[in-house]
Amino acid sequence: MGENLSAIKYKCGYSGLSGASDKARRIKNKLQNGGWYDTPMLKIHPRAKSWETFNNLITSPYVTKRDVPQKWEQRHGPFLTPGYLDVKVPVENINDYAKVLDILKVCCDNYEHVGIYIGNGRVCHFSKERNGTYVDDWEEFKKFAGYEGNIDSSEATVYHFMIPFKYSRRIAEQIAWAVANNFRHNDYSLRNRNCEHFANMCVYGINYSEQVERKKGLLKSTPDFFRGFFAPFTFGATIWAVDSPTINNDKGSTIRLVNEMSESNGKLGERDNSLSDQIKARIEVPTKQNCRIM
Repeated sequence: MGENLSAIKYKCGYSGLSGASDKARRIKNKLQNGGWYDTPMLKIHPRAKSWETFNNLITSPYVTKRDVPQKWEQRHGPFLTPGYLDVKVPVENINDYAKVLDILKVCCDNYEHVGIYIGNGRVCHFSKERNGTYVDDWEEFKKFAGYEGNIDSSEATVYHFMIPFKYSRRIAEQIAWAVANNFRHNDYSLRNRNCEHFANMCVYGINYSEQVERKKGLLKSTPDFFRGFFAPFTFGATIWAVDSPTINNDKGSTIRLVNEMSESNGKLGERDNSLSDQIKARIEVPTKQNCRIM
């Protein structure tokens, strides 16, 4: 074992055997978990190989949906209107309602900002305003849906997979890689690379935005010159530059899960680091009697 550690130390450029030992432990862990890069949902979902709408794939009993409770909060009235208004907003204690690797959606003004819950009140998300992929706490994440200072009520929804679409440890390492590389820095596209595309690709292996599909009629009919004006009222991101004429990466109203997972495999790397370790440590493993679909 000592010779093997020395070889790892030399090849990987570690300054000491402790780093090489940690690397060996990680390699051993991956080797002992055969099929680590498999996609469990392809073996379970009866519609994995047929053309289906997004909502027919991301549905019960494979994915459950849960609304986050709301609370009343006072906000300043609109411009030139004195006093305060009472509005409903999602509660702060998201950890009581979401599990690690759940997808979170915060809706305000018919726009949903989408991210991935990584535990301890933190959310990983892709944002045009932040110009890349970041980890923020729940309260900060809500602001990207117009939560802060908005006089309208906002809602939040949690989407939880009952069977992983991809192995959870792989998702954790893909999230860590995306954050470490500031994934899609300066490469936001409302139509083809928005926050929902990123979250769905990480968790489901589906490079697709359901809200883009719902609003594609508006996107097709809105001239490029005016799109920057309309964007805050549709998807919450100001787009002054001409966006791509394609919508949802030229996909139609139906997709094949097996095709989507194959396509997304090459779009995300993996990073085994402290962030991925933290996410893996927070992943809950259900007991055998609770590990079921029907």
